[in-house]
This record gives sequence, C-alpha cells and structure tokens, in this order.
Amino acid sequence: MVDFHEKVWSFLKSMETEQKVEKIVKAGEVTESSRVLVSFSSEAFVDRLVESSPSQLLLIVHDSLFMLACVKEKYDKVATKTESNKNAGNAILYECVETIMAIEDTSSLRVLAINILGRFLSNRDNNIRYVALNMLMKAIAFDDQAVQRHRVTILECVKDPDASIRKRALELVSLLVNENNVKQLTKELIDYLEISDEDFKEDLSAKICSIVEKFSPEKIWYIDQMLKVLSEAGKFVKDDVWHALIVVISNASELHGYTVRALYKAVLTYSEQISNRRPLSEWPYGALGNMVICWSTMWGCLVLKIQ
Repeated sequence: MVDFHEKVWSFLKSMETEQKVEKIVKAGEVTESSRVLVSFSSEAFVDRLVESSPSQLLLIVHDSLFMLACVKEKYDKVATKTESNKNAGNAILYECVETIMAIEDTSSLRVLAINILGRFLSNRDNNIRYVALNMLMKAIAFDDQAVQRHRVTILECVKDPDASIRKRALELVSLLVNENNVKQLTKELIDYLEISDEDFKEDLSAKICSIVEKFSPEKIWYIDQMLKVLSEAGKFVKDDVWHALIVVISNASELHGYTVRALYKAVLTYSEQISNRRPLSEWPYGALGNMVICWSTMWGCLVLKIQ
C-alpha cells in the first residue's frame, strides 16, 4: 500500500505566482525516492520542480496535449526509451508521428515528431529508414529548421548501400539546400561523388549540378564546382550542363583567364573523365579560343599562354 499525501493550498491565494511556485515546491517535501503526481498549469512550474526537487518518478497531468508535448520534449523519456529495434515500438512511434503531422498549429509536437524520424534514420532496417526519409520530405513544409538539425544523418543516408535509400536521401538533401548552407552541402556531395558507385554517379552529379545552378552565390564558385563535377564524373554529365557552363564562361569575360587555367589543370589531372567525354576541340576552349595563342609540351609539362 502506498501512502498518498495531499496538501491544502488555500493559503496561496494571496501570493504572487513566483511565490506560489516556490511555496508549493517546498511544501511538497519531495526527495529523490519520491513518486510525484503533478497536475500543472504551466510549463515553468514543471521546470522549477525538476530543477529543485529530483524525484524517482514524476507523472504529469494536463488537459492540453500541447502543454504535455512541451514538457515531454524536455524531460519525458518515453519516446527516447521506446525500443527502436522492436517492430512494435517502431509502429507506436510511427503512428505518433503520423498523428502529430495531421494536427495543425502544433509546432512543438512537430519538432518532437521530426526528432523521432531523425532517430529512425539510424535504424538498421531499410524500410524504416526509407519511410523516415519520405516523412521528412513532407515535414520540411512545416518546419524546415527542425529537419535541418538532422542534416548530417541525412547526408550519411546518401552513402547508404541501398540504392532506393540513396536516391530518396539525395532528394531530401536537395530540399534542404538554401543560400546559407549551399557551399557546405555541395562540398559534402562532391567529396562523395569521387568514391560513389558508378551506377549512382549520374544521379548524384545531376543533382549537384542542379543545386549549384540554382543556389550559386557567384560565377567563380559556380565555375569551380562545375569543373569539379566534370572532373570526377564528366562522362556521366548530360549535354545541357556542359552547354550551361559554356554560356556562363562566355558571359564572364573577367574570369576568362582564370577559367582557361582551371580547364587545362582539369584536363591534366582528370584527362580520362574530360577528354573521353568531349573532344578537346569541342570543350569550352572553343569559346575562349581568341585568348589562347599557343600551347605545347615542354619538359613534360603543358605550357599555356594567355593573350
């Protein structure tokens, strides 16, 4: 039989809110072995109770699901302790996420749901990871910042051995790109392009080129990134990407000298990817032909003269 202690709080009527909270917490005589049931009126009260009076068990009661979600996100361990290696636990969490996503105007709940989906991405089950990626793509429309917090894990999914997960993760990454993170995300994707499977290079290079074209902050960065993609996966890049690069280079007269040197360096370093994909006479050099007086081999090195 467990003793139940109830306090009479009529003396609190004349006190200010902060005084009431302090008085209640003190009068509760909570110890580390206590089991506490609280029907609370504000999140701040729970914060104060947890901060000042650690207990063995704390049960929270409130008639607002929103208020409970706010407290749950901070302190409750149910979601984080549900065993994600058990199908039943995953099913419960999935239904919670589905329900939360269907409720309007509950941003705190949605953050909780997105965090659960972020945990799903680390699950060993391919189906669970795929479902999580699909739901995160929908969640971006509601809370982009909450999804952004899981960007590192999502990027890891781009490297997944499963082709369907790789492609879905790549789609999600492209939705996460903005003016603030385009350089970082592009670098991550290009670094992976170098070691990615041959059957994924076409999709990956196409997505990188699309991201660079859409969010490029400046022409020189655009040229640099495109040359990196062409160097790593030139034979997988479609014609319209090459043509777009030629147009940008042609219209950036102030960058012609820089571009020609970068192009020749790329040819020397990645001759197989570049020269096999386009004969040199058809590559952007044609657009810059009036700048190139001569180029020849001397002492084993390529010498380029710019007008």
